[in-house]
Amino acid sequence: MKRYLGLLLITTLFFTSAESFAGVKKRGSSTETFTYQVTSFNHDVGTAFIKVDRKWGRVSKLEGSFKTEGTLQKVFPVENKQVTYVDRRGNPKKTLQKRSERSVIENFNIKYKRQKVQVFYERGGKESNRVRKHPSPIQDVLTVLYKVSDWTAKEGTSMELTMFSGHQFYKIRAAAVGLEQIWTPARGLEKARKVSVVIETLSGPRKGEKNKITVWVDSKKSGYLLKAAHHFKLVGDVVVLLKERSLEKTRKKAVKAKSKTRKKKKANK
Repeated sequence: MKRYLGLLLITTLFFTSAESFAGVKKRGSSTETFTYQVTSFNHDVGTAFIKVDRKWGRVSKLEGSFKTEGTLQKVFPVENKQVTYVDRRGNPKKTLQKRSERSVIENFNIKYKRQKVQVFYERGGKESNRVRKHPSPIQDVLTVLYKVSDWTAKEGTSMELTMFSGHQFYKIRAAAVGLEQIWTPARGLEKARKVSVVIETLSGPRKGEKNKITVWVDSKKSGYLLKAAHHFKLVGDVVVLLKERSLEKTRKKAVKAKSKTRKKKKANK
């Protein structure tokens, strides 16, 4: 259950933020950071972060982390960190994962080739290296979000993707429901698009198991995550809310650095 908590929440965040990460072609580089608070019974029980690195308007690297806190940490101590390098088409090239649950630490180094993944796995000093295959093109947790960048989530439409997360394959199905008014710390009251996301396990001992997450995304800027909610039997409703968003551009720094280099060269001549 602990593994599913981290997977469900982090997939919710990554998946629904997809279209805001697609971006348009621009010069220079930028890093966009999204901060989320995770609550249960009106208490903060976790934090989550998403970072998106772009070069010349294209996503080059995605980073994400999720950590339980307070009451939830005592029941489900989870800390997930992940970095994914993305190719020009938005597909994962390489993924680095670190999962920590109590005293158990798992490390993954995953390389992707469309319908197969090569997984290097380390846990408790034991290592393994094997190839996993699937009939459909495979995405990881972070690039699932990038693949919906061209999807217009109009009411009644749906989308399916195949995801691999370290050990198992999952089918992600998203269906657009409609508009609903919500509240977030970052944005206050506003109307948002409601989306139903179902995660179905396709392999392993829990094959066929389905988990449903409800998310709300920006109604104007497609795919911008505002809120997510999932019901757990032992801890009740866990809600994810957008707390802060920041953007850092590095184009000016690069331009300044180039101009300084040019001045030095002229001076040396």
